[in-house]
Amino acid sequence: MNYVRGQQAVTLDHFTEQDILAMLDETGQLSWERTLAFRQFRFSKRIYVVLLNDDGELIAVRKTSRKLLAEFSKRYHISDVVLRTIAQIGEIHTAYSCTHGKFKLISTRGGTCADTTWIMAHHINSYGVCPTDQLLTIAFNSKVKIKSDISKETLDSRIADARWMSNYQSGIHRQIDLEYGFCNEDSRDAFYGDQDFHLQNGSGDKLYFGIELITNVCQTLHKDEYGSFVDRKRLHAMVAKVLEKGYMGSGKLPR
Repeated sequence: MNYVRGQQAVTLDHFTEQDILAMLDETGQLSWERTLAFRQFRFSKRIYVVLLNDDGELIAVRKTSRKLLAEFSKRYHISDVVLRTIAQIGEIHTAYSCTHGKFKLISTRGGTCADTTWIMAHHINSYGVCPTDQLLTIAFNSKVKIKSDISKETLDSRIADARWMSNYQSGIHRQIDLEYGFCNEDSRDAFYGDQDFHLQNGSGDKLYFGIELITNVCQTLHKDEYGSFVDRKRLHAMVAKVLEKGYMGSGKLPR
């Protein structure tokens, strides 16, 4: 097994194919709870991903980053259209994060960039620029460190965006629990994230979120089926009209 030793900070983009073959794990047994970061590599038309665990262990698998993201999404029932909708509401226009519960998965470059490093930001303890090589040193809660060419300002922004999205998600859950009596307005349960955020930003409006989400789903379906987007403003108004209509007594349901 390969481990990051002591206070050494590993740079995930400096591995050779020989390095990767030495860490290759054919079992496919990954723990997302313990994953700190991962990055894709291509050698001789072969693609690998190197993952760093919270104990410093380095593992390589014969998969693409996209495949790992798909497995992560399936494992935790994460929908891209839901994340995209939250990002749009928060006016996050580039490289929105994959947030779900405690998970805050961010990319150092664009999310579609093959050589980006993916980092579990909820494990980050601190970070700062190393004066010797000007790379950003990122220290995790487990004391493991990595170096990255992402700028401090960009990482600040990505983490802030991930927190915003996570708080918005928890706000939706909080509103549902309030309406069903599972919590009260004074509840400060950590599960709901930053309550002050919810009060200041008006998040947790599940009706508005639902309208935006269904609009995006319909837009995506129309694009996939017909190759073009339907007029968003008109579609948004139609969806809002349906969702805002109150209960008028039960009638016959379409078969």
